[in-house]
Parts: sequence; C-alpha cells; structure tokens
Amino acid sequence: RDALERERNKNCAPSPSTTNTSEGSVDLFLSITDNGPVTEEKEKRSLNIDMRIGVHSGKILSGLIGIRKWQFDVWSKDVTIANKMESTGQAGKVHVTKQTLELLLEYAREYIIEPNFESQNDPFIVKNKLETYLLSRPSRALEYRPFRRASVGFNKIITKTNTSTRRAEKRSTNSVRRTTTFMDENLVEYQQMLKAADAQMAKEIEDMTHGREHFRNESKLNRFTLMFKNCQMEKQFLLLPDPLFKYYMTCCLIIFLLMFLINGLTTKWFEGFNWYAWVLLGVLLIVLILLQPLTWFQFLWTKHNSYEEPRNKFLRWVYDVSTNIIKSAHIRTGIYLMISIGLAATSVVNVIACREVPVPAAESVLSNCISSWHVTQCWGLALLLNFLFSRVFFIFKWIIAAIMTTFYLWIVWEIKTSLFINDMTWNVGLDPRISHTLAVVIITVTLYWIDRTTEFRNRLDHLWQLQLSEEQSEAETMLKVNNMLLENILPAHVVQVYLNLNRSLDELYYEKYDNVAVMFASLTDYKLGIEGDADMSDKFLLSILDEIISDFDRLLLTGASEYKVEKIKMAGWTYMAACGLDPSRRESKDSYPNGPASLDTPPPKVRQNSPYGRAVVLTMVEFAAAMMMQLQNFNRGSFQSFEGLNLRIGISNGVVAAGVVGSQKPLYDIWGHAVNMASRMDSTGESGKIQVTENTAIILDECDILTTCRGETFVKGAGYVKTYFVPLDENFNLIKKKNSMDFYRIEDRSRYFAVKAHRYSNTSDDLRRYSTFDVRRLSLNSDYSMSSMDTELARPPTPIEDTDITSVSSEVKETRC
Repeated sequence: RDALERERNKNCAPSPSTTNTSEGSVDLFLSITDNGPVTEEKEKRSLNIDMRIGVHSGKILSGLIGIRKWQFDVWSKDVTIANKMESTGQAGKVHVTKQTLELLLEYAREYIIEPNFESQNDPFIVKNKLETYLLSRPSRALEYRPFRRASVGFNKIITKTNTSTRRAEKRSTNSVRRTTTFMDENLVEYQQMLKAADAQMAKEIEDMTHGREHFRNESKLNRFTLMFKNCQMEKQFLLLPDPLFKYYMTCCLIIFLLMFLINGLTTKWFEGFNWYAWVLLGVLLIVLILLQPLTWFQFLWTKHNSYEEPRNKFLRWVYDVSTNIIKSAHIRTGIYLMISIGLAATSVVNVIACREVPVPAAESVLSNCISSWHVTQCWGLALLLNFLFSRVFFIFKWIIAAIMTTFYLWIVWEIKTSLFINDMTWNVGLDPRISHTLAVVIITVTLYWIDRTTEFRNRLDHLWQLQLSEEQSEAETMLKVNNMLLENILPAHVVQVYLNLNRSLDELYYEKYDNVAVMFASLTDYKLGIEGDADMSDKFLLSILDEIISDFDRLLLTGASEYKVEKIKMAGWTYMAACGLDPSRRESKDSYPNGPASLDTPPPKVRQNSPYGRAVVLTMVEFAAAMMMQLQNFNRGSFQSFEGLNLRIGISNGVVAAGVVGSQKPLYDIWGHAVNMASRMDSTGESGKIQVTENTAIILDECDILTTCRGETFVKGAGYVKTYFVPLDENFNLIKKKNSMDFYRIEDRSRYFAVKAHRYSNTSDDLRRYSTFDVRRLSLNSDYSMSSMDTELARPPTPIEDTDITSVSSEVKETRC
C-alpha cells in the first residue's frame, strides 16, 4: 500500500496542463501493474499476486459519515459502476467503461484496447447497458513519436509515450520505509516547534530591557503605574498568594535587631532611650517573634508531614492562620503596614523624645540624645523594609515611602533641627541637614527604582504565565482534538503507541489475535420513493445513510459489555466491525524485520472456545442484533417511504492479523481467513438475517443460542461451505434453545467443539485457499501465501452424518444439513 501511494504521488501529481482525470487514473494504474510496486513486491517477496482494477468516470457525492472512525468516502451510481468494473475485470488489466474510454481517445496510442465480452454475463452490467473494455500496456516500448493521433480504433496496438517511459524510469526498487509517514512528520514538526519555542523564549529574555522604551512598547502594562490595563488581570495579580512572606518576616526580625544594635552604639546606652521607647521596642519584638511560627508553620508542616493537615486543635488553628496569611492579600497588607509603621516609629522615637537644654549646657544635649546619623541609618533600614514586601500593591508602597521620607525631612528641618545642624557633614561648609536630606532621598529613590524593576519583572512574569496557561489550555484542547481525530482513525491503544515521542520512526505496528469475531453489515434495498432530480435523490440518500451509521456508532459508545466492539471502517454501504481486538488478550507479539511490532508483553494464548473466545462471538452477534433493532426503529420513525431498507449481516471468527497500513491515508485494518469469511457471509447472505460460519455457530450453540442451518453455500475462494442463520424474536433478541445441551470435549487442532445431535470427524483441510479481499479490491490467486502470517488457518470439521433433529425448529427440518 505504501508503494502504491508513492507511485500515485509520482504519476498523479497535479499539473496545470493536465485536465483529463481519466487519463491520469488509467496511466497511474497501468504504471502500478506494469513493472510497478506490485511487480516489485511480487519479485522481492516471491508472492503470486496481481491487481484487478476498474475505472469509471462520472459524478460522485463525497464526505464523512457517522460519529466514529471517520473516513472520507464517495457514493453514487457511478461509484457502484466503478466497483463493478473492478469485480468483473481481469488481473493485470484496467477495466473501463465506454464513457471513460471516450475520454481517453486522445491518449489511446498508449494502450492496448480490447472489448471485455465476459463482463456481459453480469446482470448489473446488462441491466445498465454498459459497454466495457480492458486496457493494458504494449509488451515492449517502441520508438517515441512526438505527435499523437486524434483518434484510433479500439483494436490497434500502440506504443507508450515518452511520458510513461520517464515515469517508469523514476521508479525505485528500494525497500518500503515506515508506513505511517504522516504521523512521523507531525511528530518531527512538533519537536521542531518545541525547539523554536525555546529559542524564541531565550531571545525574548536576552532582549528584555527595563527602560522607558520597553515600558512604552508593552501594551498590556501602564507606562507609569505599571498596572495592568485589564482590571480583572490586575485584581488577579494582587490576590496571588505570597509563598515568600515567611522570609519577609524573618528579615523584619533581623532588621529590628540591627536597628536596636545601632541605637545601642551611642555613648549613653540607657540614657539615650526613654521608657516609652523601650515599651515600643518590646511590643514590636513580641509581635515579630509571634509572627515567625505563624508564617513558617504551614510550610514546615507540609514539608515534613506529606501534605496532611494536623489533627490537634491548636496546631490546626496555627496551620489555618499560617495558610490564610500566605493566601490572603488583605492580611499580608495589614501586617506590612503594622510592621512598617512600628519600625519607623522605633527609628525616631528617641529623637522626638530628646529634650533640649539651655545654651550654657548645650553639650549635654548631644550626650543625652542618640546620634543623628544613627537615626538616619535606622530610617534607611525602615525604608528598605518598606520595599521588601514584593506582593504588596506597588503604588501603595510608593505612597508609604513618600510619607516616611517627608516625615523624616520634617523632623530634620523643623522638629529637631538643632540635633542635626550640629552634627557631622559630608563636606566642609555643607549644612549637615542637607547631608541627611540627600542620604534619605538617595536611599528612597534607589529603593524605589529597584522595587519598580522588580515589580515590572513580576508583572511581566505573571503576564507570561497567563499566556503560557492560555497556550497550554489551547495545546491541551488541541491534544484532545488530535486524540479524538486519531481515535477516529486508529484504536485507542494504537494511538498511544504513535503519540509516544520516544518511538523509533521506522517502527512498524502489527498485532496478531487468536480469536476475533468479525462482522460485515450491508444496507440493502435502499431505494427511496423520491422522484425527480437524481442528484437530489442521491444527496438525500447520503443524509439518510449518515443518520443510520451515526445510530450504529452510538451503539459502540453505549455498549454495556466489557468486550469492546471496534468499528473498523465503513466501505460504501457496508459497516465493518470486530470484537476481541484487546491488546491485553491478544495471542502474541510479532514484528517485521525492520522494527518492533506493538506492545511489550505478550499475553497468554486464547482458544476459540474458551470463555473469552465465546464472549467475543456472543458480543458481536448481540451487537448485530442491536443494529437490526436500531434500523427497525429508524424505519418506523422516518416519514419517508422506504422500500424494505434492511441489513444483511455476516459474522465469522478466528485468527486475525491487525495493523496500520498506508502513509498518505493510514488505516487500521484487519486481515485473515475470518475477515474473508465474514465478508462472504454478508455477500452471500439474505436481507434481514444474520448469517454465520459453522465454527461461529458452534460457539453460539455452546452459549445456548439457537441457530438454524441454511445448508451448503458457495463461497468464492472456499467452495461450498455450510452456513447458519441466527434467528431473532420480534424484539430482535437472540433466541435461547428450549432444551439444554450436553457438552463433550473433542480436541481437534487445539479446538473444542460442542456436539448437538451431530458427530464430527477429526478431518480438516487447509483453508489458506481464500482468494479475494472484497473490501480491499485486491485480487489474489488461489495458491497465494503470505510469509509474515505464520499461523496455520484450518477449516472446522464437517459433519459426516445426520442424527436426531427433533429438538430443532421446523425451519431447520426443512433444510437438508
């Protein structure tokens, strides 16, 4: 399939000069069969296979139907004709209608054209009065002729053009690489996107500046106040928890001790302090000491107790208070104000309390009061503490700092000017008060600018986090959408394999199951009572089909059984599903030579008549019955005049191989004798009935489900095969047998068969002689064998004589089995 898609990309690439799609299609298919991928695979793998191809030109309706396993498909009468061209064609040739051939007359020199008289035996072709022809390439390429004739007879042998020769020369015999190219390319693009995002983030960080230009360019932040222009975003930022608040409290205690030490460095330690200064210092010290455990308790408890809350009432109260302090912006702001005002008052309380004496004793003024530069240093520490709280509103800290600076300058120039004017200065002749003023102002402005820069970074970081959260939310939504889309192409367990970034790009996915129940259900008699425009009738019919298939898909989502029914695909009017594709129960893990196959641990082998083997068959039959009931409900609730719209269902079970094939249109599909037989049970069945193979009927018999023998039915590729119908009651429920059945254990090729009024021989023959995959349109010869399928497929034993059938219904009595 991968090789066919590559050939299609080479030979059917869109071209402005190519308007004849029929010529492109025929040329593509002849290139495939004429020394193309099929020939290459035949020679490389020693396979005896060939392709039977049908082409018809006309109108189509295309789209997606259903709600599960979406697959682009086409419908119309012309599609049915193209399908019939394939089934009635010949291997190695392209079977076309006269309508298509008329579009190829300009290019007819490239083909050998011969009428297909055998197709006239088909009732559909005769009914629609179709003339059909077989196209093939000449056996050898003759000399290239630059001009082509306008028309030619159908029986002439014409040479290939140079265009086809060039296309043939482009073919390569290299081995087929990984089949799921589309997912590999997406994963590579995803990794490239991650690298590009990292590079872009690094560039943004390197280019990040904090000057006016950057403020001006940042559209979401106010240039002067640094507030978000979005009020909701500003409120969200201010109410963020502050996990660093405990460290601020520790710094406050350290700064308080430093201020106390600075005040104590005066000559008169105790004389420089008034009693109310000691009271203020004591109260503030107690508050700071109490705040230490209240702010640290939640962090320490969580770290050492695995996030479990304390059970003791007192400890729980301390824990709750500590948590509220961290999370509540209002509580943190209140603590900030209390500590900032307290430390500021502690810094100047001795200056305000200092008493001036008469001039003769002026020297005693300095000895009884604290040093003015010590006061300025303590005030600088108080300003530092004011800007320390990063999560407090930025403008609020500006206002507090401005008030503190103004108040201190008022003390320097008005309240205690004699204390500062007689102290040391920076330069000779410079008023000491100016030195103190410059010191306080420089400290305030410096701290303001540092805090402004920090605030901008915090807000920018918050902005990036919001953007990251939004992008992550979009990425999660996109991931869910991608998962939903992938799960509508592949089963859920296969999706997880391909979403794994550590998966090797050349890894193939292949599963093998010992027992899977496969169902083909075709809508039959879908003629609507609509007269007039045929296009309108087709569109309406397609809408009806979508509604019906969606109802069937809903049954997949509402199934109560633990054994999941997996929809494989919808091919035309046929619904294909399987039960038993459980990776935890499949028989073994296999691989192709160039990579691992699927999941890691091979589960034990499951026999077909084991409890699990019986369960998957019973679940599949119950699902088929539910589909028939759903269709009946649809017919009753519809206001259109349907003419016998019904289901024809075929079911079989057995060994199945599953995997992902294709690169441009990857598809999870299943193969095996059970799949072929289920398709044949559908195509040879009767409308409104469920037809099963003999081994499936035996399993249903073990479950006490009534089956009726239809008799010998000719199955293409297998000859005459005994088949059974599964009757349903008026409510579309499976019918239980009236009499219980005795079970005997008969081992035949590791299978157990239940015996009901029959004796079975131990003979079996090889059933690897199946010839066609109906849905895949791939024709195989009867001696076909596949080297990668190492499981022997055997036909169940057939009964050798009839016995008592009195316990069977009258319908079975009338049938010779």
